[in-house]
Amino acid sequence: MAGDDLRGRRVLVTRTRERATGLVDELHRLGADVDIVPLIATVPITGPEEIAAEADRLRASSGERMAVFTSATAVRLVLGVVDASHLTGVTVAAVGPETARALRSAGVSVDATPVVHDADNLAAVLIERGVAGTRIWLPIAEGSSPSLPDRLRRAGGDVRVQFLYRSAMPADAPRRLRAALQRRIDAITLTSGSTARHLSEALDGEPLGRCVVACIGEQTAAVARVFGLPVAVVASVHTAAGLATALADHFSRAATLDHTVHFPTTRPRRLRRTPALRRLVHETALRPADLVQPAFVRAGISARQGVPSMPGQAHETVDSLAETVEEALRAGVTSVLLFGLPAGKDEQGSGAWDDDGIVQRAIRSVRARFDDSCAIITDCCLCEYTEHGQCGVLRADGAVDNDATLELYARTAVSQAAAGADVIAPSGMMDGQVRAIRDALDAAGLRDTAIMGYSAKFASVLYGPFRDAADCAPKDGDRRGYQMDPGNTREAVREALLDVEEGADIVMVKPALTYLDVVARVRDATSLPLAAFCISGEYAMLHHAAAAGAFEERAAVLEALQGVRRAGADIVITYHARRAAGWLNEAEQ
Repeated sequence: MAGDDLRGRRVLVTRTRERATGLVDELHRLGADVDIVPLIATVPITGPEEIAAEADRLRASSGERMAVFTSATAVRLVLGVVDASHLTGVTVAAVGPETARALRSAGVSVDATPVVHDADNLAAVLIERGVAGTRIWLPIAEGSSPSLPDRLRRAGGDVRVQFLYRSAMPADAPRRLRAALQRRIDAITLTSGSTARHLSEALDGEPLGRCVVACIGEQTAAVARVFGLPVAVVASVHTAAGLATALADHFSRAATLDHTVHFPTTRPRRLRRTPALRRLVHETALRPADLVQPAFVRAGISARQGVPSMPGQAHETVDSLAETVEEALRAGVTSVLLFGLPAGKDEQGSGAWDDDGIVQRAIRSVRARFDDSCAIITDCCLCEYTEHGQCGVLRADGAVDNDATLELYARTAVSQAAAGADVIAPSGMMDGQVRAIRDALDAAGLRDTAIMGYSAKFASVLYGPFRDAADCAPKDGDRRGYQMDPGNTREAVREALLDVEEGADIVMVKPALTYLDVVARVRDATSLPLAAFCISGEYAMLHHAAAAGAFEERAAVLEALQGVRRAGADIVITYHARRAAGWLNEAEQ
């Protein structure tokens, strides 16, 4: 490539000169004039003593040890406190070349760096090396996505996350940015989600005009788009050189178009012109607190076990469930939905109302550890507990006995509520289930326990991965005798209104993504809070399509979840909850 592809172009770099040396040098090599306006500053939140103590614990631990760095900032904070000898004999991993350079400059050898420089690919590299039984120190920024520690834990790693710092915008950044833009800036480079957020805040609605926004990778670009920034360049190689080259390629392809067009008087784009205007008319928000994390808690296991049909999900022990809940709460997901897998099954499913059953023990554990900071929702059904896999008691002819089943649902609900559940969620689609449970709870003095009815639960083929995870596939027949016909919308509205009449506090549509029209119809029919469940098959479709390279998982998941909210759901139950919350938090940094 010629050395003057950016000659005559003025490029604004949004990191300090120290942090952006490689990028500035590449831009200069390509002929650009460079302005530097740092939009991000580091605010330490962990003291030197705590950093030193964690480093000492890593050095003193027996067995395999690993230190994983996802930013050069974390490297500087750690190695500003301890020397490189603390990492002698430790496998050291870096997310990308800038982080690796910072480590090597401090005298630390780097053992692993992914080819594609992001947390998901770093996790893949480390898991391939083997992390089972390894003590892993992960010093990271507050609000970072839980994806990396989650994946390492699921692979058997003993992960110790330490939040070292948070990102903030320097007080003088808006003034300096405005001054730079007055000098005519051709492009602004963004190298993290935090710089994207701070750029949007600093602009405060001011248009960028012809200025090009260039991002170091798709994750940064996704955050920039969330904040309404007009991303024009995304580097395919996530390095400083890759970003500079992508910017040069963009300008080399640019052509001036001179068309005379007569526009109509109605111009919807007027309200899309600036980030502030777009935020002003933004109709649908998605927050971590809108999400509910489902969890499978299983009796008879001593450690968390992965679910093969649902990559990224696990069977939890009572103890590991507490860790999962803690991670969810830290990400801003304040509600969990518990499903139980008992040690044994019988014809009636008696494990469901066992006061010492797996779900009841899990409820008590979560309540004792987190008090009211976590809303505990429990699935109230029998399919996980019956030998035959149906959702209720069977008659002699093999059909589910609706009214006999209601009595068992009521017993289950009272047992779960007495253990500390906040919300009972009957999922069996028995006629009258909400009324039977409401009456039983009130009679037991549990009037404050809420009910979330699985009001419109369709007989979907997409439950397959869940039935594998919960070990609840019917041994004979199917569930079309009580779950709804996928073609029926009016009946779905009727079912929801019946639940309202019977005393439901929340109504639900399940599945979500393939039934958004039903979500919208139910939303129009009731003012009660409305939940929608993005089920296991929908989770698996997004996961596997992203793994196959069809799209970037983060952007696709957030778009899908926002679609559920846009259709009218107040609450979104999704197996992506923790990861999605982490991505949303990154967008807010």
